[in-house]
Amino acid sequence: MKNLFYYLLTGFLMIGLSSCGDDLIDDNATAPSIDFTTNPGVGFITGNTSANAGVNLKVKITGTKGTDLLRVLTLTSQKSGESEINVPITNLVKDGQAASSNPILIPSSDQSGFTYTFEWPNSLEMGDVTYTFYLEDVNGRKDDVSFRVTTLGRGLSLITAKLLTNSASPAGRGGIDLYTGKEYGSTNDTSILSANGNLPNLDWSQEFMATNPNNTVIRSAKAGLDFSSLSTTIDLENAYNEGTVLTGFIKGTIGAIYLVNKNNYIWAVTITDIVLTPPLPSGGDNLDHFVLDIKQ
Repeated sequence: MKNLFYYLLTGFLMIGLSSCGDDLIDDNATAPSIDFTTNPGVGFITGNTSANAGVNLKVKITGTKGTDLLRVLTLTSQKSGESEINVPITNLVKDGQAASSNPILIPSSDQSGFTYTFEWPNSLEMGDVTYTFYLEDVNGRKDDVSFRVTTLGRGLSLITAKLLTNSASPAGRGGIDLYTGKEYGSTNDTSILSANGNLPNLDWSQEFMATNPNNTVIRSAKAGLDFSSLSTTIDLENAYNEGTVLTGFIKGTIGAIYLVNKNNYIWAVTITDIVLTPPLPSGGDNLDHFVLDIKQ
């Protein structure tokens, strides 16, 4: 009897403990929800999209609590083939103000629900990036919303203070390879632009032209274009399409911007200085030159 009583008592205790444990689990609890805001307005992303390199991406999202209050929001990015990382706060803007953190702790006033606007610059590299907003409540339940951005174009590189020298100078000068900024002879196949030589009075003409006009077109930029505003290949293409075609020898001007297209590869070239030296018969060296900044 003692053994039977012992086993019955143990069984009742186990049932009681199991029942108490079940009371701690809420099978009806719901997770928070996050999604793109309905009808966010012009310019906002609401799904997979394509965008030019470097432009601002704008997203408006709405988060709503489930059973429990909201706690934290995180924005991540993942380039194709790479690991997922948190978007840096360096250029992240939330509701018009610089973001102070990522993840973002949700203030008590928004813990039942919120609508936030975010902006950040698109990648400067061609390819796909997936962005994800993760929303988590105080008990760790989560929801997320993602979208993919395919970047068109790429960021530009800049080389500065490159020389294009009077073609009457010593051998090996007078032409320039815009890919590298290195000088070559004015008729060298590697040269993309070539300087003209001296005028009859032996002064340098301060002119240049396409080394091979059969595959290279030079256009002057439209009025008001700022060289510093050219940041992507899309900018270059637009500037080139809006420019005016120049032919033959072109008189160089300090501050002017020239768009050069060789076999559909485009550069922006600006003249930052024109340096004049005496001609050879006057004890000079014919090393007159343009000083160029080049974007590609």
